[in-house]
Amino acid sequence: MRAPLVRRTTLALAAALVAGSAVAASAQSGDGYLFHAPSARLTLRAGYAQANAGSDVFEFTESELTLRKRDFSGFTLGGEIALPITSRIEGSLDLGYSRSSKGSE
Repeated sequence: MRAPLVRRTTLALAAALVAGSAVAASAQSGDGYLFHAPSARLTLRAGYAQANAGSDVFEFTESELTLRKRDFSGFTLGGEIALPITSRIEGSLDLGYSRSSKGSE
């Protein structure tokens, strides 16, 4: 009963997003950007990496040590810088860091 409602809501939101983006595209200049092409792109990310921890290695570690599944999860940070090489190609460097540390017996 709940799945069809979620599916309909998702489809309605997707249709509204597509319709809204088509209107915004008409305001752009001929080269695809509103003002000018960017000279570089910088992206920063932060989040929480939820470990699945469903394999035999994790099960063995949980049974032999004082650890739980959530102990394998942790915060993550990342960033990317991209520079255009040509008008259609860009080079990028992407770095990320995630760590989980928990003491056990």
